[in-house]
Amino acid sequence: MTTTCTARAAYIPASRRTRTRVGTFDSVTRRYAVLDALAARHAATRRHALAKQLAAFRDAAGAEAKALELIETGGLISASRPGLYIAVSSDGTDTYLIDTDERSCTCQGHARTGHCYHYLAAIMAETRTAELIAA
Repeated sequence: MTTTCTARAAYIPASRRTRTRVGTFDSVTRRYAVLDALAARHAATRRHALAKQLAAFRDAAGAEAKALELIETGGLISASRPGLYIAVSSDGTDTYLIDTDERSCTCQGHARTGHCYHYLAAIMAETRTAELIAA
């Protein structure tokens, strides 16, 4: 159902009024459909990245638990741009910079093995956000 302001509609000839309202509604609907599709695609990409990171760990359940703890305790902070995070180490003495676009973390574990629970926590946070947007 489309609605327009009746005062404005009165100045548009009746022959154009329906076409204008329907055309405007259709273009807005198409834009939202495109945005919804992009959000769903982004959420699927994040879920794939999360599954790939979890598969890299020997103890996936332990890594996932540490990542969730990092998120829940506020040890993961969103930084200046999307995809950039600051994480606090488990002992609270160091901070690490995580860039999900570059797939990197400045911790020693990530430098040695290419994966760490800080990066996993950042991917989990992005996945939650992407799923909330897509829903």
